[in-house]
Amino acid sequence: MYKVSFNDIKEKLKNLGIINLLIICEFVLCISICIASVLKIPMIQSVLHLLIYAVLFAMFAIQLIGMIRKKERIDSLFVLLAATAVLAMVIITVQYFTKHGTSSFSPSYYTKFVFFISTLLLFYVVYKADVNIKTVNILLYMTMAASLLMVIFYIALGQEAYIFNDIVTRYLTLNMGNPNKTAIMLLLLFFYMFFGVAILKNKWLKLLCGVLAVALFYMIYKTYSRNILIVVMGFLVLIPWFVYTKTNRVNNAFWALVFLLPILFVIIYMLMIENSTFVKLFGFMISDGKDISSRQRVWKEALDYINKNPIIGSYYEVWCESGGEYNMHNTLLGILAAYGGAVFVVFCVYMYEVFRKFNALCKGKIQRIALWTFGMALLTGLGESFLFSGSSGLFVLCGGLLTIVKACPEVKLWNEYD
Repeated sequence: MYKVSFNDIKEKLKNLGIINLLIICEFVLCISICIASVLKIPMIQSVLHLLIYAVLFAMFAIQLIGMIRKKERIDSLFVLLAATAVLAMVIITVQYFTKHGTSSFSPSYYTKFVFFISTLLLFYVVYKADVNIKTVNILLYMTMAASLLMVIFYIALGQEAYIFNDIVTRYLTLNMGNPNKTAIMLLLLFFYMFFGVAILKNKWLKLLCGVLAVALFYMIYKTYSRNILIVVMGFLVLIPWFVYTKTNRVNNAFWALVFLLPILFVIIYMLMIENSTFVKLFGFMISDGKDISSRQRVWKEALDYINKNPIIGSYYEVWCESGGEYNMHNTLLGILAAYGGAVFVVFCVYMYEVFRKFNALCKGKIQRIALWTFGMALLTGLGESFLFSGSSGLFVLCGGLLTIVKACPEVKLWNEYD
């Protein structure tokens, strides 16, 4: 029997490289936060949250030192990231001191800003990282274990009651406090199980991933999260196109459209919500405590913030006067309202560049599908803001999908072999 010694494990970990190890560490922390949330251990969640950001900034610092030593030329992605961070920080700092001067200032004022920039920073770190297939396999094993745990938790906890708008509902939350947040977590794990089926070589592990994907799909349905169900359907509908078309890269305009869909959806929704035909057409989306106009009030408030300060935003009003709990239920709308048009434009250009650079790396269908999956993860911003607000570290699972684009140029689907 083949025995694995501690030295063997140590050597294998050493061969992965420090950045790959830290990416794995981020996944451990993110999954641990989700488990702690289900088990209702808030103190552990807080500590793990701090560690996630510490590890992320450590990765960036290591990469930055390496770039300086190698005298690498600064790329456009770094410039746009720095521009977004600096411009946003200057604007929100001016907002605070304009209203309060230097009195009662606390570094916690920048919490939401740190969450926002950290998500962008992770995308950059993954792009610069030399991610390998071994790392991707480890991430798949970890998400497989996390998926199995979530299925076990669902069986153990059952469909607990959830109070929504003073109505007792049966939306699945897994103790995460919000069915939409739960659905996003389950969706991201579902995506990884899809890639487990496609990438892993062991047939039994492929089968397990397939079974878990079906179970996660059912659990997503039980959350009754409308926007996540829309994302799942969009993902599944276009998968055949990505699988059977021959081109490896998709036009960058397509990725720009995918990214901007959340804000376009708000515009269409607000224009059509008073139309009786529109309401009847989407009547199937009505459920306990949720009618078709449930986003109208909060999006109108967000648009009022934008009209009030279209250039520099209303970060102070959005995050401070609301106690930091205000949820605009739309990623792009929240960023535009909080940081204003100036930051929003630079941010959009940065995200376009992220898609463009990763699209240029695509040499096979797995990579192209991974980029599509990343786009679908961002599309959860149609009705929620969790990925850019630091909630449960879910941005790590989202950004982790880009590791598949980086590491899998040689991995092929069954219909790519000659």
